[in-house]
Amino acid sequence: MCASRSQDILIHLRTISTHDPHPEAKEPTIKSRLPFNLEGDAVLNLTIQFASDLLSLFFFSGRLSPRLLLWDWKTGTVIFVSIESYL
Repeated sequence: MCASRSQDILIHLRTISTHDPHPEAKEPTIKSRLPFNLEGDAVLNLTIQFASDLLSLFFFSGRLSPRLLLWDWKTGTVIFVSIESYL
């Protein structure tokens, strides 16, 4: 995963065995804009989890409440974004 100052994230979907783009992913990279601003705040914890066709990113920083993003990694479709300050 890569993040830029514009709050865009890139998640590269690769196979473990060959590091090639994953054949079940519609696109080899998921690009998404974070729905919250991390500018000037360090991410203290970032948890990435896969479960079947779901991909979740759980962010926790010192200033913001925890935030969750959820995708269908095979289609690249966003399923859930926590925009509230609580989960």
